[in-house]
Amino acid sequence: TYTLAVTNAKTTSGAAVDDVQVAFDINGDDRVTVEGFKYVSEGDSDILDPSGLPTGYPLYVKATVTNFTPVQKNVVVLIAEYSGNRLSDVSYKELPIPSGESLTVNSTTNAVTINYTEGCTYKAMIWSGFDTGVPYADAIDL
Repeated sequence: TYTLAVTNAKTTSGAAVDDVQVAFDINGDDRVTVEGFKYVSEGDSDILDPSGLPTGYPLYVKATVTNFTPVQKNVVVLIAEYSGNRLSDVSYKELPIPSGESLTVNSTTNAVTINYTEGCTYKAMIWSGFDTGVPYADAIDL
């Protein structure tokens, strides 16, 4: 939150106005941040390249999601699998984040996982929910 102080202000007719302070949040009321969003294996080791992974290998995502809003927010963490241009599988969790708190998602806490299939591609997303679909972070591909 930022505070803007206005001094020596005048109305449009030229009359003096008492000093004014206005507080505002530059990001509005829907500020939810995501840090460290990436694919990991069991034990939270980074997966940067799926080549060499066996079919059936569990893929997880890792992130820290923080709710800076004054109300609880729900987030949807999902991994979508595509075979060519066709959606072939989805794994997701909808998770609540109380106001002012952070939520950890990894291979052991709030785990979202999908089994790797050779030849498929993956897209992980963190959204505000299925009803609104507002992304809280850029999608990550694998």
